[in-house]
Amino acid sequence: MLMPSVDTSSPSYGINDTTRMESKKLNLSSRFSVRAILAATMVLLSCSLSYGGDVIWTGLAGNTAWENGSNWNLGVPALSDSALLFFGTVDFTDSDTSPNLRAIVQEGGTLNISGSQLSATQVPSAFSRFNGEIVQTGGSSRINAVEMGSTPGGEGAYTLNGGDFRIERRNNDYSLFLGASRNGSA
Repeated sequence: MLMPSVDTSSPSYGINDTTRMESKKLNLSSRFSVRAILAATMVLLSCSLSYGGDVIWTGLAGNTAWENGSNWNLGVPALSDSALLFFGTVDFTDSDTSPNLRAIVQEGGTLNISGSQLSATQVPSAFSRFNGEIVQTGGSSRINAVEMGSTPGGEGAYTLNGGDFRIERRNNDYSLFLGASRNGSA
């Protein structure tokens, strides 16, 4: 009976050329997959970075000053960020910290605007939601689109005693939405 011989002098140790080729294909395919995943991740990161983040009011500085970075979880909201206000009183006064935000989302508390320019028009499709009280006595406010009292049980009030308030409708179906949520539920 003849026994098959295995050539141990070759680096393949009996593995035929077809198996080596399949292995090389697998390695090329794996490297391509890793590169594709890395490329997709970079695209997603650049998209999310270009629209800023959500910066939440904490009020931990012991005062009500918008421009005090210690009152925010990530520092004063910057270009393309969304400013999220859930409680307390926030005073936006004359300051150098008035970038163009993506949106202002207020789910409670009071926002007092007395100077400078507060803008939330950076992202055309974004909207700001006010379910709290806003009192403006000066300065300028420019907002892309506004929802007031739009969440179930939410109430919003905007008192304009000075300055100017502009709703700059861009790529939204509406400029000002008052009352129940946009999908029609209460």
